Amino acid sequence: MATLVSLIIPTYNRGDLVGEAIDSALGQTYPAREVIVVDDGSTDGTPAVLARYGKAIRTVRTANRGCAAARNTGVNLARGAYLAFVDSDDVALPEKLALQVPVLETCPEAGFVYGPSVAFGPELPAEVVHQPVRPDADGSVAEGIFLTTQIGFDSVLLRREAVEQVGGFDETLHHNEDTDLLLRIALAWKAVRLEVPTGRHRWHPGRKSRDEVALWQAVLRSMEKVLASRPDFRARLAGRAEARLAQVRWEVSRAWARRGELEAARREAAAAWGHRPSVGLAGWRVALAARPLVPAWLAGSHLLARTGGFIRSRLRGT
Repeated sequence: MATLVSLIIPTYNRGDLVGEAIDSALGQTYPAREVIVVDDGSTDGTPAVLARYGKAIRTVRTANRGCAAARNTGVNLARGAYLAFVDSDDVALPEKLALQVPVLETCPEAGFVYGPSVAFGPELPAEVVHQPVRPDADGSVAEGIFLTTQIGFDSVLLRREAVEQVGGFDETLHHNEDTDLLLRIALAWKAVRLEVPTGRHRWHPGRKSRDEVALWQAVLRSMEKVLASRPDFRARLAGRAEARLAQVRWEVSRAWARRGELEAARREAAAAWGHRPSVGLAGWRVALAARPLVPAWLAGSHLLARTGGFIRSRLRGT
């Protein structure tokens, strides 16, 4: 008998998109699955959309508490040994479970399996394949997650035991709660990367990750939390931990600057300098001190980032 998989869809005011997410979950080629939709207090037409599916899905409605809480609610309701999460503005590839379930069946030491993620949507001129970080030789991906955050949660299938072992999603985080969960699991379990896409992520104007300040602050909080609770991991990272903290604080600083909040940007830049001084960061602090230089610096760094991303994608053949 095939192992049951629970596909969990948290949603909040996505009446225009949640139907596509549900259809993709119901359309899995792997037969042993249940679909659970957690409506996190929607005030739009989402309940009416969910009602159309009848008994094909399990639906629960809660007060609005955020995505992490909605996902935990879904986990508590799930009956499957494996868990997949589909954001209500994304879609799951039809063969996702068929590709990933056999991996967890044959690798009991793996807490999750993942792969490349395909980004699509109106904000992109064409679909882009995002390549995730690779596990180390011993199967650990914890360092890679900490240093890059480059795993698309839409691409992941998790072992329920691993999720429950680390206490589920941190409900105090309103961004980055998915990567935070993966990092905590990766510190205790191995992971397996597939070479074929196993995720599909929609880029659109209303996506949650557009709030750059909140997103990078949540990344920073997750990193600091893990480093405080796992001094052995911090020692393993050595100087790379400080370099990564400096990098993320610099991202927070630039996000504040893009909002025009230069005093907040200066504070974060100074904090980044305290973790790891660098020539680039020194130049950024000079630009922040001389207000007229900030727009030119931001425009230049954006161009470099886009150019670097294009070159990397061409080298990877994506």
